[in-house]
Amino acid sequence: MRFAKRCIVPLSFAVLLSSPPAWAIKVTSTPDFDLNINVLLQPRLQMDWDGVPPAPTSIAPDGPTASGQMNVDFYIKRARLIARGTAFKWFGFLVTLDTPNFGVRGNYGFNQNNATFIQDLVATATPLTDFNIDFGFILVPLSHGSVSTPSAQSAIDAPGSILAGRLMNNSSRASRQVGLQYRGMLFDRKVHLRLGAYEGARSSQGINAPAPGEPTVNPNGKPMIGGMVRYNILGVEGLTFPGFPSIYLDGKTRFSVGIGGQYQNKGAVGGCKVDEASCPDYYALAADTFIDYVLPGDSEVIFSLNGYHFDYGAGNARTGNGLAVDLGYRIGPIEPQVNGFWFNSDPKNTSMLKWAAGINYFFKGHEAKIGAEFVGLINSGILPGSPNATPTLHQFIIQGQLAF
Repeated sequence: MRFAKRCIVPLSFAVLLSSPPAWAIKVTSTPDFDLNINVLLQPRLQMDWDGVPPAPTSIAPDGPTASGQMNVDFYIKRARLIARGTAFKWFGFLVTLDTPNFGVRGNYGFNQNNATFIQDLVATATPLTDFNIDFGFILVPLSHGSVSTPSAQSAIDAPGSILAGRLMNNSSRASRQVGLQYRGMLFDRKVHLRLGAYEGARSSQGINAPAPGEPTVNPNGKPMIGGMVRYNILGVEGLTFPGFPSIYLDGKTRFSVGIGGQYQNKGAVGGCKVDEASCPDYYALAADTFIDYVLPGDSEVIFSLNGYHFDYGAGNARTGNGLAVDLGYRIGPIEPQVNGFWFNSDPKNTSMLKWAAGINYFFKGHEAKIGAEFVGLINSGILPGSPNATPTLHQFIIQGQLAF
């Protein structure tokens, strides 16, 4: 345990991981207890130009300078320290500490945008093989893309996760909620199911707190219900936790399809107009397909398509339909890839669009790699082709990764 303490102190700004166990540093192992420590570091060079200039005091990671000039930024996109293990055969745990966007725009942890926080805090009981009960601060299920693992992606920023994360404001942070869920494999591992009850939106504190005289979201204190079911057509998906890779790099073909949903009574944040009785219900629906097809000659093709519908009530900025796509072709250590997302909001002036093309080089799988992307992005605005369309932000990103 001395080794663990020496790691935790200098990496207190980082986070406890969710990388595959094969990358873990073995700290201790006994018949009753097993502990592994993982580290994830993603240094990034990002250049932004065009788009809408931010406020002079903005420390948002995307956008040109306040004067409209190209912004060149060196920062750590993700720094995570992850501890996971098992205790007394039936129990497991996952703790992840995360420091995102460390150093962005010269900011080194002086505000909530890049402060260190708990990303995952989950205790699991496994009384039977492939039968898991999770309790804690959990990545809520919806689609393959929305529960992606950032350390094992083809795109630099997983499009299905980024899009869903910006729309699921019923989740307090990084698509996580405190809750209780079942997670398991059924029918000879052909079916993967996650189903649970989660805290959901509350108006008692934080960003969802109502102004004086405004109605309260979720006045009856009902939880959010959410779930996802996947069918494995080829191979097996569902054994990784908490998220899914978009490219496995293990020589095995996988092909799966899934559907998911979330619902909370009177839980539509921003949808209450007059009083509590007028608050609409929140719900989200998703369907997706995922393919990681291995080809001869140490190559593989990956494809992921996620479709979303979010409903917070008519006219809400987060009500609308969206798509996220991911496509790549790896030949040995080199993978050209394209990715993007689209969201058409109900009021039309809070829509989102991203397209990106890039290339990855895998020095040693996901443990050591580097990627570059050219990106066009509209975070929230009017889509091209419409009057008064929002100017597109352009980016060039180079990002490295060490995961061990």
